[in-house]
Parts: sequence; structure tokens; C-alpha cells
Amino acid sequence: MASDISATVVDPNGQDKGRGAGLSQTRAALKLSELALAESLEAHAFLQSVLDASKDCIKVLTLDGVIVFLNDGGRTAMEVDDIELIAGRSWTSLWDGEGKLAAERALEAARNGGSDHFVGQSPTLKGTLKYWDITVSHLPGAAGRPGHVLSIARDITVEKDAEAQRDLLSQELSHRIKNSLSLAQAIGLQTFRSADTSKHQDFSGRLAALATAQDLLLQTRWASVSVPALVRKTLGPLCPADQCEVDGGEVSLDGRKGLALALAVHELATNAVKYGALSVPGGKVSLCWSLVDGQFAFSWTESGGPPVKPPTSKGFGTRLITRNLEGDFMGTVTLNYSPTGLVLNLSARL
Repeated sequence: MASDISATVVDPNGQDKGRGAGLSQTRAALKLSELALAESLEAHAFLQSVLDASKDCIKVLTLDGVIVFLNDGGRTAMEVDDIELIAGRSWTSLWDGEGKLAAERALEAARNGGSDHFVGQSPTLKGTLKYWDITVSHLPGAAGRPGHVLSIARDITVEKDAEAQRDLLSQELSHRIKNSLSLAQAIGLQTFRSADTSKHQDFSGRLAALATAQDLLLQTRWASVSVPALVRKTLGPLCPADQCEVDGGEVSLDGRKGLALALAVHELATNAVKYGALSVPGGKVSLCWSLVDGQFAFSWTESGGPPVKPPTSKGFGTRLITRNLEGDFMGTVTLNYSPTGLVLNLSARL
């Protein structure tokens, strides 16, 4: 009997010890799995809180454009009371007209692994029409699973409304400036009634050049003016195409410099028509400008006209050209009364 009992005694180094070790390993693996799950849930909760804290409208779409996620900021911006009202809907169905076409193009770009950006108008779920600045991009899938599409929309309705208000004010300002210049012209003509007709024309021409520059500046809300556009509009009928050579790339000037250049170009063209290269059929005028490493260079060169003689005194036109350009550009202006034609050079740091 004793031998039978001894046969059933557990060997501390036997199979039961092996089963105990296996159980410990299982428990350790389970514990690691629980920790990993907790960390994953914590990371998910953190990511969710980050997305919800954003005021942008953040959506995650399937590759077919079906909405599967919308953050809290998006729910507020889109006026969504119940997430079920928008989850599962087609994202492109939220758009109309040109906005819908832009949304479809953006979705196609993201579906193919790229990204896109557009600005469009779309109503909220309650019908409030808003402007949105949209960025759409591809989200790769994990472990061979299909990816998704990320749409981030920023409500820019306030900015667009302000822009429309500024445009309205700019139009009103333009109208008032034109009225003021017309009134100034009428006053000038009355004041110079006894003066020579050419004085009337000079005065009216200068006002017209000023109005042209202001019109161009109002189009950009006085932010900048394009030199090519300014030159073309200021020259107008004063310089026929077969007598004028214009060469220069796109350069933008601020309002003050733009007005100074417009008045100078008008004055130079008027003088050329009266006395210089444009007073004869074979005369030529060349206008060139460039901007290299912040250094702006502008030149006016006449050729083929009557022989040029330096003036015995500086008239108003000359002072207008040199003082305005030097003062407003904070640069250097040279006037060369070469016998073959007048040459003006302006150099300034922009």
C-alpha cells in the first residue's frame, strides 16, 4: 500500500511544475494584452479628444465617399444635432453646382492616393449657407486593409462676408474718387479759362493718369499694382503700338509707388508726343523694367525723334517726374537729354 501511495507523489520537477509555468506565462501574456488594450483605448480616447477640440470640420470617409466619422467641431459647424443624420451619407451629396464638381475631383484625387484643396459653398444640415476651405487627402489602410479619405473643412464664411463688404466699399470709394476727380477737372478748366488750351490738356491728362492708377489699385484694395497693367493703361492712345516697345515681366508695386510711376509715365509720354520721339512718324519709345534680388530698374528711352536739347529750366513736368519718383521710390532717377533722344533711368530697392 505504501508503494502505491508513493507512486502518486508529485515530483516537484515533473509535469505539474511544467503546467504551472505554462499557466504563469499565460497570465503574463494576458496581462500584457490587457495593458496593450488599455494603452490602445487611452490613445484612441486621446486622439478623439484632440479631434473634438478642433473647430474645423473633420470627416473620415470611405474610399467611395461615405461619411464614417465627424468630430464635435464638425457637428457644431455643420449644425448636426444627431450624428445619425449624417453618418453613412455620401460626402459629395452635401454639395451643389461647382462645389459638387470640386468635391468629386478632390475625392477622386484622394482615392488615388493624392490630395486636393478647394474653396466652395455648401449649406449646413439646417440650411445655413456657408463658405468652406477644404483639404482632402488619402489615409492609408493598415495591414492590407482599404484606406480612407480625410476631409478637413474650415468655415470661412465670416472672412468671405468681410471680403464682399470690402469689395462693396472699394466700388463705392472708386465711384467717389472718380466724382472728385471730375469735379477737380471742372474746377481746373474754369480756373485756366484764359490759359492756353495745352494747359487744359496737360491738367486733364494728369488727372486721367491719376484716375487710371487708382482704378488699378482699387482692384487689389490698394495692396499692390501690376507694372505691366499700369504701363499699358497709362500709355493708352498716347503711344501707338508700332512706336512703343514695352519689355518687362510681372512686378508689383505698392500704392504710393504705383501712383508715382503712373504720373511719370504719363508725363514722359505727353512730352514725347509734343516734342520728342512720338511727335514724328519714325520715332520710337522703349520702356523696360526688371526686378532682380529686390533691385527695381525702370528705363524710358526715346529714339528717332527731333534732336534733343537740354531745357534751360526745370518745368513742372520735370519736377513731377524726378521728385515723385525719387521721393516715393526712395531711389535714384537720372534724366539724360541725349541728342538722339531722352533717356530716363530709375533704380530703387523694393
